[in-house]
Amino acid sequence: MRILALGILVLLILGCTDTAKTSEPAVDAALDADYIYLELGDIGTAMTHYEYDYNGARIKYFALRDSSGEIKVAFDACEVCYKSRKGYRQEGDAVVCNNCGLKFSTEDLGIKNKAAGCWPAHLPHMIEGEYVKISKKDIESGARFFA
Repeated sequence: MRILALGILVLLILGCTDTAKTSEPAVDAALDADYIYLELGDIGTAMTHYEYDYNGARIKYFALRDSSGEIKVAFDACEVCYKSRKGYRQEGDAVVCNNCGLKFSTEDLGIKNKAAGCWPAHLPHMIEGEYVKISKKDIESGARFFA
C-alpha cells in the first residue's frame, strides 16, 4: 500500500499544473494496469479537475463531494455541448455548463443521464480504501468528447 501511495504522490507532484491534476499514467503498472486511483483526501466540495491522455485525446473529468460527503465523478463534457469544449464550472452546490448555462445540483451528479440533453457525462467509479478507483476503460470511453 505504501508503494501505491508513494507512486501516486510522485505522479501528482510531477504531473500537476495550476489548472488540472494529471492522473495518467495512473499507478505502478505492476500493481494495477487497469485503474486510476484518486486520493479521497484530495477531493472536497470544490471541483477537482483531472486529465488523462489517451490516443491523442486529453480526456477531462472532475470529482467532488456533494453536501452529504458522497463522491461524485463525471466527464467535463456532455452528450450535447461537448463540441464547444467548454466543460463545467462550479457555483456553490451546483455544476454549471459553460456552454448552455444549465445548472445541476452536485447531489444529482454521478448517475447516468436519464433524458437527452446537457448533463455531465457519467463516469463510473468505486471507493476502495482511501482511493476513488476508476477503470481506465471507462475513462477511455469518454475520448469521443475530447478528440
